[in-house]
Parts: sequence; C-alpha cells; structure tokens
Amino acid sequence: MDLQEQKAALRKKIKTQLANLTPNYTGQAGAAITKTLLALPQYKAAQTIFCYVSIGQEVDTHAFIKAALVAGKQVCVPKTLGGGQMQARQITALNQLQPAPFGLLEPAEKAPLVPPQQLGFIVVPCLAAAPGGTRLGHGGGYYDRYLATTGGFAVCLCYGQLLQPVLPAGTLDKPVQMVITEKDVFKPSITG
Repeated sequence: MDLQEQKAALRKKIKTQLANLTPNYTGQAGAAITKTLLALPQYKAAQTIFCYVSIGQEVDTHAFIKAALVAGKQVCVPKTLGGGQMQARQITALNQLQPAPFGLLEPAEKAPLVPPQQLGFIVVPCLAAAPGGTRLGHGGGYYDRYLATTGGFAVCLCYGQLLQPVLPAGTLDKPVQMVITEKDVFKPSITG
C-alpha cells in the first residue's frame, strides 16, 4: 500500500471515529482546547493570527476567533482558491463570513489580503494528529502548501480521542510546532 492509499484508508477510519464522538465530548474538548490556545505565550505575542473557521465536527474555533478579535489581534481566515491554494484574508467579525464550496465559511472577495510572512500564529485543522507534529488533513494539501510559505508558529487542534501515535507522512507534509488536545500540549522538536 503506497502513502496515498495508507492516508485514504486512515481518513476513512478516522471519519467514522469522528462521527461517533458525542456532542457533549466535542463541546467540552473544544472549550478546553480554546482555553489552552488563548493561554499560549506564542498566541499572546503574535499580532496577526491565521485560523481555520470550524465547520461540522471539527474542533470549534469560533470562540477562539472572537476572543482574538476582542483582544485586538489582526485575525485572518482562509480563502480557498483553485489548485489547492489558499490565502489569508482579514476579518473583523465572524458575520463577515459567507458560505463557500465544501460547506466552508470564508471571507468575502473584498476582505483584505494578508501576506503569509506577516502571520505570527497559525491554527491548523486536522482529522487526526500525532504528538510528533504530523497531521492528517482532508487530503487537499491546502495547509501543507500554505505552511511552506510562512514562518508563523503553527499549532494543530486535535480531539484527544483521535490522537494517533504516528501518522504516515511524505516529504510534502508540513509538520506543526505544537499539537493541542483537550488534555495535552505536544511540542515536538522540529528542525527545518
């Protein structure tokens, strides 16, 4: 089985596990993860934040985004483009988001574009993550491509019940500097 087949099989398994998580668990886990995020020194030091806008059963980021806006941070969220590319676009309120392909909520076309080099703190989604900083996304490669263009501190949010000891990863898979679950913060030693 090649790398892509391994990832596809694991995505299917994790999606089933995700669907079986209770709303009570995901709600409590999301609140605990948000509390941890807001307490991180890397978040507090950053002026410009880039964060995914959660949908469905992803770890909720709405409370984190609101808190970052209240704290006076420059908050950016993803605007997807064709070919697995995305941009950071600034918002000043969650109600500026509008429905986009794949059920996403995205900023309007007129939202200010922020260069990836200006992002100080990046919050990345996943289906699953490993303590070593690897993550399993939805398979589009958007975040791996984007993380290659920015030097911001990247954290991945993962439900503890979906944390994996290790994940298959290739040369294009960009690890994050921190993996946060509702109970643990993993700071892998990543070079390069």
